[in-house]
Formats: sequence, structure tokens, C-alpha cells
Amino acid sequence: MQEQFKKYYIAQDWYRMKDQCMSTLTHWVRVPLPFAPNDYPASLNMLARFTLPVGAIIGGALCILVLILSVLHVPVGISAALILVGAAVLSGGKHEEGLADCADGIKGKTPEERLEIMNDSRRGTFGVMALGLSLLVRWQALATLLDESVGLTMAAIFAAAVLSRALALAPFGLLPNVQATESDTLTSPYFYGIIIGGFCVAALFLAPYFSIHGFVLMSACLAALLYGIISLSQRLLGGVMNDVGGATQQLVEIIVLVSVVAFGV
Repeated sequence: MQEQFKKYYIAQDWYRMKDQCMSTLTHWVRVPLPFAPNDYPASLNMLARFTLPVGAIIGGALCILVLILSVLHVPVGISAALILVGAAVLSGGKHEEGLADCADGIKGKTPEERLEIMNDSRRGTFGVMALGLSLLVRWQALATLLDESVGLTMAAIFAAAVLSRALALAPFGLLPNVQATESDTLTSPYFYGIIIGGFCVAALFLAPYFSIHGFVLMSACLAALLYGIISLSQRLLGGVMNDVGGATQQLVEIIVLVSVVAFGV
């Protein structure tokens, strides 16, 4: 009887973990998934717990797209554009929207006014400029990598997908959430482990193409970026909100791709 109860609880834990992972995946991936639960609550702690697997799934899907485009001999410029489209479709443009909202919010004069601007669905000049520059830089980096090596491109895309989503949690772990609800507060004990895990995955996939000094320089740039984002968020908003996480993901992805272009073998 005790053994039967043990098996029952193990099965329950497995199903609960599966539902949590699927719920996280449907939160980050906007492609409809028929086998995912519809009413499972998605808290920030739960999203953080499955950040690395979801980043790996998105990165893997984009790598498959790179392989297909390579087999079809699609020109590098068009391939780079299609990869960006694929990334936006998978995420529903959530991260791009966060970057644009943060850029628009800069023109506010008080934290309250900045939050009001960032919550406004209308797009301002700064937001359009930031989004355009982000797309342009990432397109150029991807085109350069595709022209160099398909393997290098896949490694860079996978590393960027995982590491950018891990580091997007950093502001939430170090600052109070100005849109504070219980589900939007990050208290996960795995917070630092997720960030370290993101760096380990990036190091593993970039190791064949990256020198040690290149990885150190990239890490230094990422550390400077996070320090700047956290400092600005604290000073301009008094904390962090979801748009800051999206902007962080986009900027980290840019730094990873540009670093691979600059320091990759």
C-alpha cells in the first residue's frame, strides 16, 4: 500500500511539473499548443523555474529553421530576415514590445508618467527607433554569421536564446516589481542558479568557436548592460516591470550575436 501511494505521488509530481512546463511554454511561445493546460496559473517564480528549458526549445526551433534555409540555399540576407520573423512569431513579439515601451518611457518626467507611457499600447518615436535599430543590428549580425558558417550561426542563436532569457530575470530578482502582485514577485531560490546555468549553456555551445578572452569580454559587456539596466530602472521607475525584462532580453541577445561576430573564430 505504501509503495502504491509513493508511485501515485511521484506520478502527481510528474504531471504537475509537466503542466507547469507547458504553461510556461505557452506564456513565452505564442504558437498555439493543443496539449498545454488552459487554466494553469503562470506566476513569475514558475516562469523562472522553466526559463532555461523554454529558451532551449525556442533556440532549437530557430536552429531547425536555419538548417532548412541552408538546405534550400536561401540567400543570407533573406535567411537572416526570416530568422528574425521566426523569433518574433514564436515569442509573439513580447520582447520587442518591451524594448519599444522602455524606449518610449524615457521621455517621461516622473516615474508615474513613465509607467503610464510604457503601459500605453500606442507606439512613440523613441520606441519605433529602438525597435528598428534592434532589428537592423540583429539582421546584420545574423547575415554575417550565416555568411561565415551555419554551425556558428546555430551555436550563436541557441546561446543567445537561452542566455538572454536567463539574464532577463536579473532585474526582477534584484529590484521590487512596480506592478506588484504576488504572482509578479520573484522569490525563486533558483534565481542565481538560472543565471549561472544560462552562462554555462552559452559557454558550452560557443566553446568550439569562441576564444576565452572573447567570452570574458562578452561577459563583461553583459555585466555592464545589466548594471546599467538595473540602475536606470531603479532611478527612473523605482523598480522593475515586465517591459524591462523584454528590453533586457533583446539587448542581451544583441550583445551575444555581435560578440560572436566580433570574437568568433
